[in-house]
Amino acid sequence: MKKTLLFILSLMLINQGFSQLQKPISYGDGVSPNWTQTKAPGDSCGVYYNNYIGLTKTATVLLEEMRTGDGSDVNPYPGRGQRFHAPQPIEVHGIQFYSYETNPTVDSLMAITVLYDYDSSNDSVGVEFARDTVYVKHQAFSINLMDISVQSVFDNPVTVTQDYIIAVYTPTNDSLKIITSSAPANDGAGEGVSFAYYDNPAAPSFTGWYSTLPTFGASYDLDYLIDPFVKYDLTDGFTVLDDTICPELVSAGCVNYSQFPIYADPHYNASSAAPSSNLQWLWGDGFQNTNIVTACHTYNNPGDYTITLNDTLYRHDVNNNVCVGISTEMIHVKDTVVADFTFVTGGIIVDFTSTASNADSLAWDFGDGNTGGDSLTIQHNYDSLGTFDVWLYAYNECGVDSVMIQVTTDDVGVENYNFAFKMYPNPANEQVFVTGLVEGAQIDLINILGESIKTTVATQNNLAIALDELSNGTYFVRVSTEYGYVTKKLVVRK
Repeated sequence: MKKTLLFILSLMLINQGFSQLQKPISYGDGVSPNWTQTKAPGDSCGVYYNNYIGLTKTATVLLEEMRTGDGSDVNPYPGRGQRFHAPQPIEVHGIQFYSYETNPTVDSLMAITVLYDYDSSNDSVGVEFARDTVYVKHQAFSINLMDISVQSVFDNPVTVTQDYIIAVYTPTNDSLKIITSSAPANDGAGEGVSFAYYDNPAAPSFTGWYSTLPTFGASYDLDYLIDPFVKYDLTDGFTVLDDTICPELVSAGCVNYSQFPIYADPHYNASSAAPSSNLQWLWGDGFQNTNIVTACHTYNNPGDYTITLNDTLYRHDVNNNVCVGISTEMIHVKDTVVADFTFVTGGIIVDFTSTASNADSLAWDFGDGNTGGDSLTIQHNYDSLGTFDVWLYAYNECGVDSVMIQVTTDDVGVENYNFAFKMYPNPANEQVFVTGLVEGAQIDLINILGESIKTTVATQNNLAIALDELSNGTYFVRVSTEYGYVTKKLVVRK
């Protein structure tokens, strides 16, 4: 409030026999309460929810008396107000406060709730937006906060975009009390957001608002436990920079998140000093990252994954302060390319058929110095009889895979000559599965030096090979039968 207004007020009070306005009277109850206020099960935020209960900051409870004041009344403070920030659009639906009255001759006392704009130039209330009338029926203080809860709902919600004040005052000269919290170390921690509505005892029409911290000192930097029923957006989601990526590509899955201002505001977030400290990314594959706004992740296996962002706001609510904003987006990890083929021999003429999966293009090497182009089926005429190492290379945008099968040409020929096998997963961790085997086939696990480090003979059409003794690296799995052998590359990653 402007200094000139305070000066005029002081002069008027002196003229009426008062050296200064009395400080608002507070009565401590001398206990550290264990409040029992609860919400419905599973209600973390709700449509409208209380966002500010000062008791989360202190255990000291004060009982502030509100009276209109008259010529003989030394307490001219009928109202209390609390200022709140509006770092983004916030819809105010009403308020909740905690109060009781001590007049045994009446059933209830009237209280008026008002939503004001904040006048920063005068550090006081500004334009009035909404008001409501309620009645306080509680006859005694209760340690159970809900026992003395008073709820006030405005006829129409008001959307505020700058600081606002919510006030409660009484129009009667009676004993109405409102619950306040403070502490020796200053409950408000210098916020200066509490206000007292005053009436001059000798001139009730001379009214205004005091910001209690600069007016009465640090001991009056209070919280009046006035909880606005508010609704605001927690997040509008996040961006996946590329929704289709390749597996095993380091940090290919990247996301970007613009956090709402509400998370950095101390009125709404108890962790506002580090607004991203309660942020969690769940990548959908069992891994997660925390405390970062922009993140990237490496996916090892193809598939569709749901990325979940949990951004947690810790409100100043004594019992249920966790409010989680949840957003999800999908990301597709492309299948890795797998090379494979079958062949049919007819003397020196061999027909090859690619059975590669997820391939965009192919390349053949027939093992006799000749190559073939990008074709799913291709015929090759060898110059002589013999055994040849035939390679098929399969490509897609995520990489290349290759397979080698030994092909023997002869005068008789073999129809439907096919003993290709499949193995998964690849890359593998603790074990790899080999399928498509024939009984008696020999399976060799070969290291990068060409040394066989494990040999097994198939007794059925599938086999599990343990990899727990192997270190990370590249290996080969070779399946041999009476017709030749097939070799595939295996990557071990733990």
